[in-house]
Amino acid sequence: MHFSFIAQLSTERSSSLSGLSSSVIKSPSEEYLTDFEFNTIGGLNGISETKSTIILGTIKSFSSKESWLYNACKNCNRKVSTKTILNDKQDGSEGFDEVVVLECNTDACNTKVSSSFPRIGVPIRVQDCTVIVTLTLFEHAVVKLLKVSPNQLLDKNIELANEGSFPGERKASLNRKFAFKIAVGSFNIKNKSDGYSVSKLTENPLVISVLDKKFDDIHSSLLMRSLLIFMVIFIAQLSAERSSSLSGLSSSVIKSPSEEYLTDFEFSTIGGLNGISETKSTIILGTIKSFASKESWLYNACKNCNRKVSTKTILNDKQNGSEGFDETM
Repeated sequence: MHFSFIAQLSTERSSSLSGLSSSVIKSPSEEYLTDFEFNTIGGLNGISETKSTIILGTIKSFSSKESWLYNACKNCNRKVSTKTILNDKQDGSEGFDEVVVLECNTDACNTKVSSSFPRIGVPIRVQDCTVIVTLTLFEHAVVKLLKVSPNQLLDKNIELANEGSFPGERKASLNRKFAFKIAVGSFNIKNKSDGYSVSKLTENPLVISVLDKKFDDIHSSLLMRSLLIFMVIFIAQLSAERSSSLSGLSSSVIKSPSEEYLTDFEFSTIGGLNGISETKSTIILGTIKSFASKESWLYNACKNCNRKVSTKTILNDKQNGSEGFDETM
């Protein structure tokens, strides 16, 4: 039965390649670095218009509970469903004939279809350091990824396909990093859902290297933005706690950054701090490299001097006059 599938698959797909000339074949740099914008996987939900985009990620698993071999609508390429209906018997006798019809329930079609064509659609889970996403590979991408022809892929795997299981060739693809050209469709945008379709993928070292750099730049920017948001919230909370001590101050004591950091206090290098021999405030310049603490950064402070207070357990005589002691913090 799979031979007819392969023959039909080959026929359906060949026409899409027959008209291509060498003039439309683009280099990997054009295809992945120039013509389309790059996004992190975590940024895909922020896209508000249908378009193609490039992501960079590592294949973590092949995920499917359904067959990755299905019938597709010839009009929109989406999966068609089957429905059994009852028709009167053509010979006029009593009873009904059961007839299986195909339906396409997409917004573009939403109708019965007279014919369909077989298609391969393999869902994979792809991850970068922001989040993990489900992508769907179709036959041209599957063939490129697994380095097998449709005939080789299906020859011994029809039963696996129907079970939603995958052939052994998939193992060689796990934990490999690829650049994916994906389509963000109206369904993805409307439902904030993944399941993006992959139109192309590559492991080209130059493309991966450039996109790695872009990813690092975007991720660093996101981390800095998160840090700034955290600091704004922290300062707002701190200001609320300290507001009572400032309520009597007038606007005349509010200083500009130039006065605060360039005029009123001397500047010291970090290395020169150990040479300071008197208590005072000073200005230093440095880059935040990490948040370093082995203890909680939330503590109880003395209302008089703002320093951290410690706890001590003491023993007091019991207030009811009985023998023994009460432990008091």
